[in-house]
Amino acid sequence: MNRWMPHGLNLCLGITLGVGGLTSCGPSSQPKIATSSPLVTDISHTIAKRQSIGNCWLYAASTWMESMALSYQNETLDVSESYWTWWYFHDQLIRNSVLDEITIGGSWAAARSIILKRGFVSEGDFIGEETAVEMSLRQKQAMTYINEQLTAGALQDPATRTPELIRQVLDEAFGSNMAEAETRALPANQKIITYLPSGQPLTLRDLLDQRSRFAWTEVSFPRVFGEGAVIGANVHDARRMLWTRVFRALNDRQPVVMRLMIDFNGLDNHDGTFKGDLLREKGVGKQGGHLTVLEDYTVKDVPGLGFIGRGDVSEELQEQALLGTLDHIIVKNSWGVNRPDRGIKDGITLFDRSYLEDQFAWKEDDEDPESPVNWYTTLGGFVLPAGY
Repeated sequence: MNRWMPHGLNLCLGITLGVGGLTSCGPSSQPKIATSSPLVTDISHTIAKRQSIGNCWLYAASTWMESMALSYQNETLDVSESYWTWWYFHDQLIRNSVLDEITIGGSWAAARSIILKRGFVSEGDFIGEETAVEMSLRQKQAMTYINEQLTAGALQDPATRTPELIRQVLDEAFGSNMAEAETRALPANQKIITYLPSGQPLTLRDLLDQRSRFAWTEVSFPRVFGEGAVIGANVHDARRMLWTRVFRALNDRQPVVMRLMIDFNGLDNHDGTFKGDLLREKGVGKQGGHLTVLEDYTVKDVPGLGFIGRGDVSEELQEQALLGTLDHIIVKNSWGVNRPDRGIKDGITLFDRSYLEDQFAWKEDDEDPESPVNWYTTLGGFVLPAGY
């Protein structure tokens, strides 16, 4: 998680597949690794990691990719977020010759661009010491080092900031050898994720390149702006339709990505749930944008049944769940595996409907008492598979 603002600026601190006959390409029966609490559905996930800087958007991309590989290829990946972070820093330095401080905010589109251009490597193929490590301290150290070099070091003078020097400083910062890592990187068009019924393989590029009819795409949640703004029938209906699309994707074991705002005053540490009532009670706290990946959901007010959740239920009940009202969204987060200070167990965080759908106060700078306050819906949108 890190700072971002709405209205299209960057963030970060998340139906049956009818296109091309994808319906029969269901996930394998491989059990999930990360969590012990299945709900309506149960998305396969690898074990959670913990970000050390505000690049949740890259951790969301790796979580999504690892989940796809686990579900469809029965393959447990350990993708290097540090590798992508190196390239994100590199591209900033190349594009802006007068840059004096590295930024860490990004988006799903930015992550998608890096993966398509640079491919991916495992943790062990970039920084061996980070293999099976929950949190990369190297990323935080690298950011500090690079900013020092920009203000009073090798990168201070734009006239001498050559591409060769930039790569040298980045490798010094990360303790890496990018030239060697590049030889091990697998391009997105060579990583097969799944197959169509015809036997045609679908690659990582097929799922990310927006020119592909199989690409996952971003869908905005119908937000309402302004304190006390009334939600009209058209907005209510549009939200209901979008939730149904999200639920169908989750029922089909698709790792939907979610974009939202975080205010830690809304977090109940006892059960790891962000609650609208709690945020209203406490007011503005530490805030920022966040990208994360959905794990499951629960619903209430299902006709004839009431509540559905807390169990990997039958396909029949999953269909009936589509008729209910959202109760909670459950995500695999990038805040670590077990963190009592954030109520996290097995890498899981919950958000209640009120927290996601209601309007709250979001400051442009939560550390500035005089910073302007805007009121708008917490939830920003989703990244959904083709056909949903």
